[in-house]
Amino acid sequence: IRCMLRNMNRVFVVVLLILLAVIAGIFLYLYFTTVSIPRIDELIIIDYPKPNAIIGSPLKVSGQARGNWYFEASAPVKIVDDLNNVLGVKYITAQGDWMTTDFVPFLGEIEFAAPNTPAGKVIFQKDNPSGLPENDRSVEISVRFR
Repeated sequence: IRCMLRNMNRVFVVVLLILLAVIAGIFLYLYFTTVSIPRIDELIIIDYPKPNAIIGSPLKVSGQARGNWYFEASAPVKIVDDLNNVLGVKYITAQGDWMTTDFVPFLGEIEFAAPNTPAGKVIFQKDNPSGLPENDRSVEISVRFR
């Protein structure tokens, strides 16, 4: 009986160690493979237009974005009305070295067609040359038209 108990204790310890190793492996796998997606305000800061600004054409935009927001020092911006009709599309241009993960100032000027609604949005899009949906990011600023 004593021998049986000793063998059972050894089996219990071995099973417990295997279980702990599996749990540790799962934890390490999840820890190192989980990708954290930055919040949009950690990627782009828009100085102008401010939310609910009254805008006219051409619209001058400014702000700063992380270098990886751009591709070849530019990123698209579009203006849409409340019905999502595209009124104008243009690219903002980085005003410094965009090959960084730091914030880089941008400027742009977008001419747009006369809207049919009193309000709309200015949509700043992350340039996504891959075309992969998981790389799409954008921020929308509600505006009113003159």
